[in-house]
Amino acid sequence: MNRIPATGELRRGGSLARNPRSGKSNRVDVLTPSAHHNLEQNFRVFPLHREISPMQQTLILLKPDAVQRRLVGAITGRFESKGLRLAGLKLVHTPRDLAEKHYAVHKGKPFYESLLTFLTSGPTVAMVWEGREAVAVCRNLMGMTDGGKAAPGTIRGDLALSVQNNLVHGSDSPENAAIEIALWFKSEELVKYTITDASWVG
Repeated sequence: MNRIPATGELRRGGSLARNPRSGKSNRVDVLTPSAHHNLEQNFRVFPLHREISPMQQTLILLKPDAVQRRLVGAITGRFESKGLRLAGLKLVHTPRDLAEKHYAVHKGKPFYESLLTFLTSGPTVAMVWEGREAVAVCRNLMGMTDGGKAAPGTIRGDLALSVQNNLVHGSDSPENAAIEIALWFKSEELVKYTITDASWVG
């Protein structure tokens, strides 16, 4: 284990340094080689810029209730403040065929039609976010599906009460994220760029 050199590891040597105020000469203490090595190890400077972690993408939808309640900025800020990178963004009035494809996994369930009606009832903000473990990170920020049970500090926990009108959708796996992103965005609509603080975020 590295340590700061003890007094005994200092040796007197080398040269005399004259104090300009007193005019007296003071002998300069010199570190032994082993003590010098210990200092180097203890005060080693690590580079500020390091390798950036591989990026993962996820789809986030701010549903019609988020738009109607003027919460787009507040919710978007949660993802941005976390350190995620915005790769795609658009405001759409979701057509029924797109809603059907998006909720295809729920087809045949009692609430399927209500999902379609809600998603097509007004403008939706579609976004693609990138970052390390972006899918899990975004879902943690969103909170539980039921806004009344979601933890305080999450988007739904702070801003929602309903199960259906719960403001936001987020992909639940990297595989589904890829499928959903392809539904909502063309490849040319996703923008690649480097964030200046990327090496600080991770």
